[in-house]
Amino acid sequence: MKKSTPRNALLSIIALFFFSECLHGQWISAGSVTNIGSYPSISVVDQNTAWIAGGPSGTPVIYRTTDGGTTWTQLATGGLALEMYCVWAASATTGYVGNGGAAGGAGGNAKFYVTLNGGTSWTLIDSTGGSAGFFNGIVFSKTDPSVGIAQSDPPAGAGQTYYLSKTTDGGITWTRTSPPGISGAASAQNSIFVIAENFYGFGLNAAPPRVYMTSNGGTSWYIGPLGLAGDFVSGVAFKDDKLTGIAVTSTSLPNIARTTNGGVTWTAANTGTGLSGSSSVKWITGTNVCYLSGTAAMAKSTDAGITWNTMTVPPGTSGLTHMEFARIGTLVLGYAVTNTGSVLGLVDIVSGVVDSVNVAFGLGPGAEDNIASVTGSLYSDNCDSVRVLGLVFTWRNAPPYNVPNLNWKAGRKQRVQQNFPLPPAAPGFPDDVHLVYVVYPGGATQTLDIDILVAGRFYTLAPPCAPTGVGEDYQLPDRFLLLQNYPNPFNPSTIIRYQLPVHNYVTLKVYDVLGREVATLVDEVQGSGFKSVVFDASRLSSGVYFYRLSAGGFVETRKMCVIR
Repeated sequence: MKKSTPRNALLSIIALFFFSECLHGQWISAGSVTNIGSYPSISVVDQNTAWIAGGPSGTPVIYRTTDGGTTWTQLATGGLALEMYCVWAASATTGYVGNGGAAGGAGGNAKFYVTLNGGTSWTLIDSTGGSAGFFNGIVFSKTDPSVGIAQSDPPAGAGQTYYLSKTTDGGITWTRTSPPGISGAASAQNSIFVIAENFYGFGLNAAPPRVYMTSNGGTSWYIGPLGLAGDFVSGVAFKDDKLTGIAVTSTSLPNIARTTNGGVTWTAANTGTGLSGSSSVKWITGTNVCYLSGTAAMAKSTDAGITWNTMTVPPGTSGLTHMEFARIGTLVLGYAVTNTGSVLGLVDIVSGVVDSVNVAFGLGPGAEDNIASVTGSLYSDNCDSVRVLGLVFTWRNAPPYNVPNLNWKAGRKQRVQQNFPLPPAAPGFPDDVHLVYVVYPGGATQTLDIDILVAGRFYTLAPPCAPTGVGEDYQLPDRFLLLQNYPNPFNPSTIIRYQLPVHNYVTLKVYDVLGREVATLVDEVQGSGFKSVVFDASRLSSGVYFYRLSAGGFVETRKMCVIR
């Protein structure tokens, strides 16, 4: 349910112009959207992609950026009904939205939808039925993106059973459940949180302010009284440990509630920030960093919400109601929106990143002898690539795990023979840690593994998927291409990737803003394939730099930013 006073919100991932100017640690203006309504929501995919959903009463309006916020494009909404009150974007093309059941969010037979083609078409996933449904949030876990929930107010009215659909396969299938009702209460827009398959919940909208949550996947539910002023729990966020959390109401600032026992009990605390008005709170996964918004100001905590510091926002900022963030390595990217459609953006740097224990794939044969423990998470993207989130390995002194007669992939669609130089270390990993894909021979029944090479020793994690053919994975590029470096901004090193469809003489050089050459990374004849180079900018000062790839008649230049 939306708050009865106007509220809207959004955050989307950091605009390219922030990167260009190398601003970090402060909020700046990041454009605007129009006709977005009073209660918009935001979802952030990566450093380039974010979605906003809302609209005036009765009309769906959805925006997307794929260039880091430089431009916002309004998407087609054919097949959607009513304005939207929640959004979750899985990629630049896949997004979920939910409505409020009736014009103005008055409640009704609320519906939630998915698009797999960037809004060209939308498919209804489910509807609540009843006369009081209102989708408050569609949220996926950031540590295990296969898990997500779509939550609605009780379709039969306050105090009746809630609507909650859950997916454990990344949105392919959804299972509807009915958490028990709470007398006199519905739930609160954008208060949904999901940490793992068994740990999720949402805020209620009736006094006293409470969080309603489960720690066993919905088998049972419990209530956590917050001890704050107000009734509408506008934000709830938990650390990956499922113990430490923060909650706020739309009128509790500068006070928040904090828990250290998984939401069973909460203690009210004054943030000392002077923030006021409707509030939202977000926890950056794998860290102790939290962000808190008021109506016209922002604050940040780096010690799990114990102490807070106000952040710089553009002059005249007002009407902030919701925000969202993405973390890529040590880079935090965010956006926020006001109820007039103004967009704010943030790029920030965090330290001490350690992801929670959540290994989605089992250990491969023989690896049990070598890995004492693993923290972090893995998940597969259609078996064609594997995303690795902040893995930290603890090793035993065991004999090496031998991997004979295998083909390796150092990156998507790149074939690497055993005598090929090692791929660069994964971003955020120690220099001696390299991630490589391993494909066992066997045609359609082959197994795709992830191998980790540390100081010459292999350790294997095996995801449960079966790629359909080696030939497709190993195809050569069909065009010249220079990719955006990652991470960006960076300190002190970044990876530059490019592809060559044919054998050619190649140069890759770096220039400062005055056009002076500061580094030559490649100056040689290279064969076709997918290439990557690590650029170490330790000797360079903070600022904007340009890297240029020349190969035959192909020339392309991209911008990157060094921060200290």
